[in-house]
Amino acid sequence: MKTTHVAFQGGTKDGSTADYDNLDAESNLLFDAAFEPEELYERTTETVVVDGIERVVYRLKV
Repeated sequence: MKTTHVAFQGGTKDGSTADYDNLDAESNLLFDAAFEPEELYERTTETVVVDGIERVVYRLKV
């Protein structure tokens, strides 16, 4: 199954959401912005509804 709707918890992306095309269900997300420190977000089994869309929660790995 592919993940398309994501909500982030923790780090510089805390509270933000994103939409992806065909993100593997088991994959983690690496956020590596030019002016921010690299952050790894791990997929959880949790979901949250934001703007009427169910999103998979990705939490900052510390």
